[in-house]
Amino acid sequence: MNFLQLLLFGTPGRGPWQMLLSGIHLNLRVGSPIREGTAFGGPQVYGDQRGDHRAGLPGNLFRYQMQAAHELIAGLTPAQRGAIRVAQAPPQTCIAVQGRGGQFDGLAVGQLPLQSRRRAQALVGGILDNYGAAGAAYAWECLNRNGGVDGLHFADYDVDFEGGRHAGLTPSQIFRLEGPAAVFHFRGEPHVHAFACVEQNVDQPLSLGEVLGTNPAALGGESLRTWFQCAMVRQSAADFAVYPSYSVVGRLRAGTIRTGDIWAAENWVDDLILCEVRGADIAASLGDLMRSRGNSPRPHSTYRIATTGDVAANAAESRIGRIANSRNCGLLREALASQARLQGFRA
Repeated sequence: MNFLQLLLFGTPGRGPWQMLLSGIHLNLRVGSPIREGTAFGGPQVYGDQRGDHRAGLPGNLFRYQMQAAHELIAGLTPAQRGAIRVAQAPPQTCIAVQGRGGQFDGLAVGQLPLQSRRRAQALVGGILDNYGAAGAAYAWECLNRNGGVDGLHFADYDVDFEGGRHAGLTPSQIFRLEGPAAVFHFRGEPHVHAFACVEQNVDQPLSLGEVLGTNPAALGGESLRTWFQCAMVRQSAADFAVYPSYSVVGRLRAGTIRTGDIWAAENWVDDLILCEVRGADIAASLGDLMRSRGNSPRPHSTYRIATTGDVAANAAESRIGRIANSRNCGLLREALASQARLQGFRA
């Protein structure tokens, strides 16, 4: 069990305190009641690995949640089932609440027939029943302050963000209930991870750490990737940056941003690597991209390319080229925090 980490915040018996037990597919909190505007003291992740890569998740402890979602889907009209089916799921770790201006997949629960709305209510209830009565009651309080279950959107997905089995015409094993102040994401393909995040105040969701600045507009997907790459170039004095699209698994909301928000947006805990590559050895795709931006690589020149530790270790030849030298510049999240602190959030 050496992969588990135990963290203690505060002093038991002397004011608010929490003990966090965290490890692979596990995040448990115990301690004094948390009333800081977010249910359970922060986002929760749970999962049991039985049934991985198998339709129906046989033997899985949380299979009942998927079955409840299937009952909800079965009660919809063909048109409604088509409207909730989305081609590809968002990243499973993209569970920061979006607020009132968010864009949500699927259909609003409040627009569904009464019986379907009751099934959605039961589905959320089944998820929250994983936790103690006091914690679940506070989660319901936070949820109901922001429109309740009717204020959520419901979607199911043909395939996971990282690929895997396509659901096709069969019931999906991936579903999401999301609204301005809550996210419930169940991932049953290719293996089981489930996430819950419920906030009370959508304008001031729980955030930890040093205040870095004010983000004028939400960043996600390609806009977040562009900002990451801009930060990587500036913080490492590189000529160019490569941050793969598949690594963009978070978002940054508009408004006050703290270090904790950066950690959630870049939740791989990856390193920033500065690579030296001769122009003649640059990968074809990177060379094309550099040329499209007016920076054609010269064969005998050496270029400084910033990338992640994962790319440098596993995909350097295909994404960057033949690396002559490389240097570890520390954690990428630290470079991103420095960029936000010194130069803001515009690329």
